[in-house]
Amino acid sequence: MPKALDHLSFTYGSLTDLLATYARLKVVGIEPFCPVNHGPTTSLYYHDPDGNRIELQIDNFDDLDKCAELMKGLENLNPIGLLIDPDELARQLAAGTTQEELVRKSPEEIGPLDPKLLEMILAP
Repeated sequence: MPKALDHLSFTYGSLTDLLATYARLKVVGIEPFCPVNHGPTTSLYYHDPDGNRIELQIDNFDDLDKCAELMKGLENLNPIGLLIDPDELARQLAAGTTQEELVRKSPEEIGPLDPKLLEMILAP
């Protein structure tokens, strides 16, 4: 019988906060099975001890109209997003790149769906 719950999502206030949690979990051996920029959100997916999927995420847009515009550009190209490297995001953030520069992507930057990402996101 399939699980009734796909995942729980927790929203952080900033990329800095999200990556601080990522770093804290990584130190104890807990790493995301799927780090992804969905376009509207930047998300790190984990499994909890019971096998439930947990999403830690930030909203990439404060302006819902800009978010909707991005989604229209992605609907026929890539509805899931772009694989990301949380360590690289942390390095760039520490080097002074703004959150907006790191997470706001155009449909062209996100590009077509990577089959590896599809496999990761659909994995139990």
